[in-house]
Amino acid sequence: MTYVFKIALFLISLALLNGCAFGRTDCNSLTNDRAGYRLCNANQGSEISQYELGVAAYDAKDYKTALKWLKRAANPRQEQNYSDLFSNDNNKYPKVIPENNLRIRPGHSGAQSLLARMYKNGIGVEVDLERAQYYQQLYKK
Repeated sequence: MTYVFKIALFLISLALLNGCAFGRTDCNSLTNDRAGYRLCNANQGSEISQYELGVAAYDAKDYKTALKWLKRAANPRQEQNYSDLFSNDNNKYPKVIPENNLRIRPGHSGAQSLLARMYKNGIGVEVDLERAQYYQQLYKK
């Protein structure tokens, strides 16, 4: 390969990989763009940002988008439980946490409540009392 071709290939690779450490984008680079910052965080799993996008779409009567974001925010998630990370008295040395040390986060209660109302009243969807009940039960836990 020619030297110029190698340089071009390297630069293209850098451009494609920029900000992709572990598949994540640095959302802090978007702090001056509120909508972009919220969307970035929502795509990375922030249930608060997902809820905010869902409510914004709901208010704009874009119910398809609202359902997408509200469902993401409402669904319970598994995450590593770090609450017992330090095992000794002075909390100086962390202990090893087993792989199966997971806990369930309940999901965003506001999203669950709004989804229950949407399915119960047929707002943007057909009335589905079974789904409404499911989200209502999640909300009440």
